[in-house]
Amino acid sequence: MDTFLKWLIIVVIIAAAVFIIAVILTCVYVNARKKSNKKRKPSSIWEDTKRNWMGLPWTFTRYALDEERFYVTKGLLSSTEDEVRLYRITDVSLRRSLWQKITGTGTVHCFSSDKTLKNFDINNLPFFIWLTSLSNKKQG
Repeated sequence: MDTFLKWLIIVVIIAAAVFIIAVILTCVYVNARKKSNKKRKPSSIWEDTKRNWMGLPWTFTRYALDEERFYVTKGLLSSTEDEVRLYRITDVSLRRSLWQKITGTGTVHCFSSDKTLKNFDINNLPFFIWLTSLSNKKQG
């Protein structure tokens, strides 16, 4: 039993170290990307990556927004890109679970009249982006 407890502690410490290293590397990557101001779509106003349950951008779903359209690109080896014209989005709501509040993210649900995407979610979006867009609308 004593050996099992030692191994369990070692495994927990290794898992915590890997998680901390992953978070640090993700922060470095995101900051480097912001500083370079590199965009996948040159005309886009905003771009971001879907977050996983920990709030880290380790998925292969990317979002982009320009003056007329919202783009959703999914996939790594085989990718699909959907676009929704902004006039087709009729309503937007924000949902935040307790875990999303802890990680600083939220899920934006868009009601749209688009034929392919219909109603869709932008999962685990960093919450400050949502607040920034709201404050910009109120100021404008």
